[in-house]
Amino acid sequence: MLEIQNKLRAIAWMRDTMKPKLFTVLSFLVLVSSQLSANTQLLAAQGKINPRDRSITVRNKVVAGGTINLLDGYNAMIKGKNDFNGNKLSNNLNFVLDSLQLNYGTGVTATVGDKYDLVDFTSSLPPALKSAILIIEQDDKVIRKLSIAAINEAKSTDNRFYETQLALLKSDTITGLKIEFGENAAFTYTGGDDASYVELILQGFETATTY
Repeated sequence: MLEIQNKLRAIAWMRDTMKPKLFTVLSFLVLVSSQLSANTQLLAAQGKINPRDRSITVRNKVVAGGTINLLDGYNAMIKGKNDFNGNKLSNNLNFVLDSLQLNYGTGVTATVGDKYDLVDFTSSLPPALKSAILIIEQDDKVIRKLSIAAINEAKSTDNRFYETQLALLKSDTITGLKIEFGENAAFTYTGGDDASYVELILQGFETATTY
């Protein structure tokens, strides 16, 4: 009970002293503080944690059918391809997700190779992707399960990103960014292209240290 009361007092203080968005994020971190590492909790208690705007991008080649993980094949952070450290966030880097965007492009395998940052991710999403589901997991637990059609529709809004309830992605924790396709999903190509690529952009705040 005392721990809950202390959290509520902290939230009330932040509400009175901070900008609305920063207040929302810090309040969320207070509520989920027990999920953070001991070191992050210590730094927060010392006032050394400051939420900082952050985008995390993952690009990968995809094949329609079944369930695929956009982080498969990665074992390190690779500029232009994967901002995760393989399939984990870097140690002591926690991320509060508040919105996301999913983009699609095609290319010729022999030309693109593994240089996914060369792909033009402005193509319209094909039916196979529009009917698919995006699943965000950590430690095999589902964090978010979202319709890709709904994510795509957000591009027609002023924000351009699909807004979701705040979600915590913990540091140094196995993460899955999965696309679950429908039973008869398939990609078709024109103009000589023979491969499909997906770009997933996660937007939110990282728990940056202030020292």
